Amino acid sequence: MDMYIAGRWTGSPETIPVISPYSGETFDEVPAASADQVETVIAAAGDGAAAMRALTAHDRCAILTRAADLITGQVDDLARTV
Repeated sequence: MDMYIAGRWTGSPETIPVISPYSGETFDEVPAASADQVETVIAAAGDGAAAMRALTAHDRCAILTRAADLITGQVDDLARTV
């Protein structure tokens, strides 16, 4: 599994176990971000916030409406994932 960081998929040599709070069983592992990767994520979030500030409210609404439509179209898959 890779992480999506600043517009690209990035791997990590280290992982973190995902443990069920109900059974205590480890059922998956996810990548552990390095300090450099975290810094990249923070910088990308700042860039994204600046880009969103530059948009009109109407444009931001259109983006959020499209995101909601995409989620609605995948609700069964998302429910299985959760």
